This record gives sequence, structure tokens and C-alpha cells, in this order.
Amino acid sequence: MKGEDWQKTRFVGCKFNGVSLRFTGFSQCEFEGCDFSGVRFSMTSFIKCSFLESKLSNLDFSEVSLRECDLSGAVVRNSVFQQLKQGSNYEKKRWDLRQCRFEKADLSQTVWVKCDLRMLSFVDSKLKKAVFDDCWLEGTDFRGAELASVNFEQSKIRETVLDMEGMMQFARSKGFVLE
Repeated sequence: MKGEDWQKTRFVGCKFNGVSLRFTGFSQCEFEGCDFSGVRFSMTSFIKCSFLESKLSNLDFSEVSLRECDLSGAVVRNSVFQQLKQGSNYEKKRWDLRQCRFEKADLSQTVWVKCDLRMLSFVDSKLKKAVFDDCWLEGTDFRGAELASVNFEQSKIRETVLDMEGMMQFARSKGFVLE
């Protein structure tokens, strides 16, 4: 799919596996039970889209614009959320994802690089073995989230919300023995 623009379209049970989405835009689209695993993105945008019970695993979001999207309940395993500076293949820039939703999503083994996730909710999400590298997590809500072996490398954490179970999982992953 190259150069297509989709608006207010509903996709149900579509399999996009292995597809290359180049210069493609989706605005106010609903993806219900769709599978994007292994899709190659190039200058792709999703604006105000929802991904109800959809699978977005093994993806690199480097060339994706993701604004005001709802990924609640989606499976987004082993993916990378990062943005590259224009003209660079390796330099990362800050990516503002504060208007997106990730509640009750399976985000296991997902890597977040330089993402602005302030005040965002990861309530009841699976974040096992996720990595937050140089992210802003101020006021972010992790209540009910699975945080086993999560890495918050160089991230700004302030007034971040954890419940007791999340705090215990985090402490165990750092080598603490809780008695």
C-alpha cells in the first residue's frame, strides 16, 4: 500500500502481515482484531485511530506518526517506539506520545526510546521486560501493570504512580529481597 489515505474507515480482522505501508495515512480509522505483525512502515501516519484487540508485534515505529491513538487492549510485543532525527539513521529525537492510550495492552519486551509519556496511563498493562530508555515518565500511571524485569534506563521518573504489587515487582527486578 503506497500513497493511500484512509479516513473514517473500519477494518475488521484484516491481516497486514509483511505488507509495506509507504507514504500511507490513516485518520480516524478503527482497526478491530487486525494483525500488523511484521509490517514495514515508511512515512506512515495514524491519527485518532483505535486498535481494538489488534496485534502490532515485532514492529519498528521509527517512521510512524502516531497521534491521539488508542492502543488499549492491543498486543504490541517486541516492538520499538522511537523517532529518528531527519536525515539520520541512528540519532533519536524526543517523541510525544502523551495523547495516546495504552491501558490493558500487552507491551511485553517493547522498547521506548526518548518518548514523552508524561501523565499517560499504562493501567493494567503487561510491561514484562520492557525498556524505557531516556523517557519522561512524570505522573505516568502504572497501577496494576506487570513490571517484572522492566528497565527505566536514564528515564525521568517523578510522581509516577505504582501500586504495591508493581513496586514489589520493580524492587525484585533490581535485586532486592523482600521479606
